[in-house]
Amino acid sequence: MHKDSLLELKKQLETAIQSGTPEDYAELARNLANMLEQLKTRQGISFSNRDDLSLAIEAMKNTWFKGSPPPEQLPGGPKHQSEISRLLSDMLILQSFAYSMSRGDLSQSMKIKGMIAGSLKALQAGLRHLTWQTQMIAKGDFSQKVDFMGEFSEAFNSMVASLAEAQDGLKQANRRLEQLVEFITTLLNTIPSPVFYKDTAGKYLGCNRAFEEFLGKSREEIIGKSVYDMAPVEIASKYAEKDQELFERPGSQTYEWKVKAFDGSVREVIFNNATFTDSSENVAGLIGVILDITDRKRAEEEQRHREKLQGVLEMAGAVCHELNQPMQIISGCSEMLLMKISENDPIHTKLDTIIKQIHRMGTITRKLMTIKDYETQDYAGFSRIIDINKSSGTDTE
Repeated sequence: MHKDSLLELKKQLETAIQSGTPEDYAELARNLANMLEQLKTRQGISFSNRDDLSLAIEAMKNTWFKGSPPPEQLPGGPKHQSEISRLLSDMLILQSFAYSMSRGDLSQSMKIKGMIAGSLKALQAGLRHLTWQTQMIAKGDFSQKVDFMGEFSEAFNSMVASLAEAQDGLKQANRRLEQLVEFITTLLNTIPSPVFYKDTAGKYLGCNRAFEEFLGKSREEIIGKSVYDMAPVEIASKYAEKDQELFERPGSQTYEWKVKAFDGSVREVIFNNATFTDSSENVAGLIGVILDITDRKRAEEEQRHREKLQGVLEMAGAVCHELNQPMQIISGCSEMLLMKISENDPIHTKLDTIIKQIHRMGTITRKLMTIKDYETQDYAGFSRIIDINKSSGTDTE
């Protein structure tokens, strides 16, 4: 403070004391306050007042616990105010840095120094390295170890060891599963009958090689398709109906129906189907085996025809046997009459014709009695009859 200022202050004090007016005292107080403020600014004096100390503590508490910014009015002189403001700002930076890490954001940077800042930076670096190690573990590198986080390191390393052990077990299980799948695939392809399996929506999940060959389609052309994609609607509708019946009443199912083969022919088959379940014991689909009985059905039909024919032939043989004796009598009598009648007599020609036809009837009956197999021939353009000559092994009457 300059000397002139002090002299001026002294003069004002004397005037105020002599006159004693309120205006003089007010002017004196204002000047005195201004001079004291100038003195604080120039000399940088500290506060020693207890109220100023309380204000400083309150500002730090608000910043540390509430994250409040430094107040505009700080206690003390400019130097201390600057130090308090910088300290409060550093506290806010530390808070923001720690809060970002607590939310998993490890990208923040911090320029301030000190023990707390250094500790937080070291923790951030450790967490970044731990993040990288976790990413490596996720890629299958179970050699990663943590040794800078105390009890967490022990728990983390134990977890990694357990994961490595579980991965080894999973690899072994996968190998066993692959072997099992290969065995089942080989087994299915070894089965000569067509085998297929579907889900509950009726879509094919797979099949064996015999099924592919039966339909003339590759596995890729079958999987994901429905029966309506694989067969005419008049045939496929029966498949869908029977499949739904089986899903509604799980178990096994057998029925006869038709399949359109790769060559366009319609085959008679027997379906042997059964449901299968998932891990929750819910019906997951069905598996079916097809038995082609076309040849068997044809053979059965031919056998029925043969049995029917055999009955007819046996009856014909019996009839032939019964006709032989009357024909022999007719033939004998006709020949005796023929010998007594003159060749010029018209009756002679008729008797000769009767005798020839009786002989022909005898030949026919003998052929009927020797038939073991049969062949047919066209009759009148609208039917077929047994060819007696060929069936009896003779080509002439």
